[in-house]
Amino acid sequence: MRLGFKADGTGGYWGYSWRNALAKSTLHIWCLEDATEEEELEALECIESEVVYSYRSTNNQWPKYQTEIHFHESTEEHRNLANAIIQAIKVGA
Repeated sequence: MRLGFKADGTGGYWGYSWRNALAKSTLHIWCLEDATEEEELEALECIESEVVYSYRSTNNQWPKYQTEIHFHESTEEHRNLANAIIQAIKVGA
């Protein structure tokens, strides 16, 4: 996350597009239990893409500050975890 806030264009990366646009934000942290290191990155990207896809399906648009996404073939477990994240965010909103 630090790089996303401190990036200065080196290597073409400018960081999070929302970092200067929003007055405040909320950070939600979640993790996978029992995933090997090899499984973790792809699973996290898969769950993230399911959350973002759900947002698009509901709102007919990608999230305003979504700048990149990695799609992987998802399983029912990935989709269930994405739905749990969406529900947790709705409760906290």
